[in-house]
Order: sequence, then C-alpha cells, then structure tokens
Amino acid sequence: MREAVIAEVSTQLSEVVGVIERHL
Repeated sequence: MREAVIAEVSTQLSEVVGVIERHL
C-alpha cells in the first residue's frame, strides 16, 4: 500500500516539476 502511494506522489511531483521548468 505504501509503495503505491509513493509511486503516485512521485508521478505527481515529476508533473509539477515539468510545469515549473516550462515556466522558468
């Protein structure tokens, strides 16, 4: 269960990082 949560959070983080890099 915990691994699934970590995987989901890391995917969301990478998406956020991609959006931030686009705006920089």
